[in-house]
This record gives sequence, structure tokens and C-alpha cells, in this order.
Amino acid sequence: RHLNLDLGGTGERRDNEGNLWIIPRKGQHQLLLQFDAVPTFLEGGGPVQRSANYTPIANTKIPFVFASCLRGMQNCVIPVTTPELGKFSYRIRVGFSALPGDEPGQRVFDMTLNGNKVLEGYDILNESGQSDRAVWKEFVVEIEKDLTIELSSRSGPSDLSRMPLINAVQVHRIN
Repeated sequence: RHLNLDLGGTGERRDNEGNLWIIPRKGQHQLLLQFDAVPTFLEGGGPVQRSANYTPIANTKIPFVFASCLRGMQNCVIPVTTPELGKFSYRIRVGFSALPGDEPGQRVFDMTLNGNKVLEGYDILNESGQSDRAVWKEFVVEIEKDLTIELSSRSGPSDLSRMPLINAVQVHRIN
């Protein structure tokens, strides 16, 4: 019914409200069995891991989730339910935070959820107004099995400074 992913994080942990945040990885999870959600990356992309103890993040009660991110993620297939259970509506919340040194217009990207474009020409810094400030975008998606998130850069060559960033995903069933 509820899933919280800390993208780029180093391990599972609970927030102050008791919600468990897990990291996507292949194979046996320490806390969840057989949870495979493995992102694919642009060449050179991968996790950006920073300590939440030394990285103040504005506009959030869960700074550890926004201190780290995945840079250059192309897609990630997240197992949510099974077709035997039927289709359900889910509230999908996607968290973003620009890195220090980012400039407006530098990281512009599109995002699709299960093939439907939900963000077009999105610029985290343009919306947040500063780096290290959490921003949530929320969508409702019908899911029968998996949630597929795809990010595609619109800001030119795929060097590290232009690759899309994503920090967190929450998947909460609403019916």
C-alpha cells in the first residue's frame, strides 16, 4: 500500500514519523524480501551521496532523503502490485533537490510515469529557487503491476552538470 524510496541513499532508515525509506537495489533487501527496482543510467551517471548531517536541506522534515540523489537516471521499474490483485490508483510523489553550483536552465528534463509525460521541460532550480531545497511533485497513476519512471534530458549533452536528478519516490495506494 505504501512505498518510500530514498534514491541515492546508502541504506534503509526511518524518518521521524516512523516511515521506512528504502533504497532501490537488486536482490535480497535487508528489510524487504525480493524487492528489485534497479535504475539504469546515462553514461557516467549514478548515485550522488552526501551526508545529511553536513548538508542542510530546506523545506523538508526528511533531509537525509534529499541530501543524496541519483544523477543521470534514465529509468527505473518499481514493482508495486500484481495483476492478480487488479488495478489500483496510487498517489506518486517525486522529490527533487538541486545540487550546489547548479544554475537555472542547466538541468532541464522530462519525466514520464508508465509512459505518460507528467513533467515537460522541468527545471528543479527554477522551481525551488535555490540548491538544497526540497520540492515535491505529485501525480495520480493507475497501476496494475509496475511503476516505470523515465527521465530524459532536454538541456543538451549528457555531461554530469546537465544530467537529470531525482531524490525520492513515494508510492501510496489511494483506493
